[in-house]
Amino acid sequence: MKRVAILAATTCLAAAVLTHAGQPGSNTNTVDGRQVFRFDTFGDEQLWTDTLQLHQAIESVSPATALEVGLKVDSEMLPPSVVEALKAGQVDLDDPAVTIQLLELNAVVGVIGRVTGGGHLKSVGITCALCHSTVDDSLTGGIGKRLDGWPNRDLNVGAIVALSPA
Repeated sequence: MKRVAILAATTCLAAAVLTHAGQPGSNTNTVDGRQVFRFDTFGDEQLWTDTLQLHQAIESVSPATALEVGLKVDSEMLPPSVVEALKAGQVDLDDPAVTIQLLELNAVVGVIGRVTGGGHLKSVGITCALCHSTVDDSLTGGIGKRLDGWPNRDLNVGAIVALSPA
């Protein structure tokens, strides 16, 4: 667990440096830094996939369970038809296949999943946003517009790691 904390801190520090580097008045590095903060795993898939085999566990986790352990869904990454279906209660949040679809859309805040053509999760990585972003719950609890820089106070890392078959 200590290795996980060190890796996460190093990753977030690198993203913070990239976010604030650059010329005064320039927006380029802020945009680049935001992309790094949101989507760069810095290669930590080795830990989450190879060591903890978390990708295997995630394939059987429903969105409802993911939301219960504090993961968040960025509604702005969802197609309008999915947003409307969520509002109408027409999305089965108990179906693990929906979790894979959310990962394919990069909608799970702070979690990057590489999905094969057959709908299987090949690898999983974690970004700074897992701990340092939340959502405004505008669609439902845990699903809404992303709030970067806000702490994810609902995140239960122990419960997430406990899902690991390793």
